[in-house]
Amino acid sequence: MNNEVTELVFILDRSGSMFSMQEEAISGFNSFLKEQQSLPDDANLTLVLFDNNYDLIYNGKNIKGVEPLNSKTYTLGGTTALLDAVGRTINDVNKRLTTKVACGSCGHEVQKPKGKVLVAVLTDGLENASSDFKKAQINEMIDKQKKEFDWQFDEC
Repeated sequence: MNNEVTELVFILDRSGSMFSMQEEAISGFNSFLKEQQSLPDDANLTLVLFDNNYDLIYNGKNIKGVEPLNSKTYTLGGTTALLDAVGRTINDVNKRLTTKVACGSCGHEVQKPKGKVLVAVLTDGLENASSDFKKAQINEMIDKQKKEFDWQFDEC
C-alpha cells in the first residue's frame, strides 16, 4: 500500500500591489481548491499568505478540511517579500516532508522525500522587501528541490 500523499503548496501574495487582482486571486485559489477537493486521492495543502509578513495558514492539512478564501481571510497590505516567502516555505515544507534514511552504498544518512510536492506561487511579481533571501539563493533552492526530490514549481 502506498501511503505517500501529494503535498500541494500554495504561496499567495497579499501585498498592497495585488489590489487589482484580489478577486481574481480569491476565485483562482477557490477554483483550485474545489477541483482538488473533488478528486478521490488524498492530498495535503500548505497555504502561505505573505506580504512583508509570512503567515502559514495551513501546514500540510488534509485538503478536504481546507476552507475557501474570501475578502475577510485574504486581506491586502504591506510590501512584497516574495523571495523570503518562497525561501521560508521551501525550508519549512522540506523539513516537514523529509526523513533521514541510511544510504545503502555509503552508510551516510540522506534525506528522502515523502510523496510528491507541487508548489504554486501566485504573485504580481513585484519583489521589493525581502531581507533573508536573494534571487540567486532561491534559484539554487528551487533547482535542488527539483533535482533531488522531484518537486514541481509553477509561478502564476
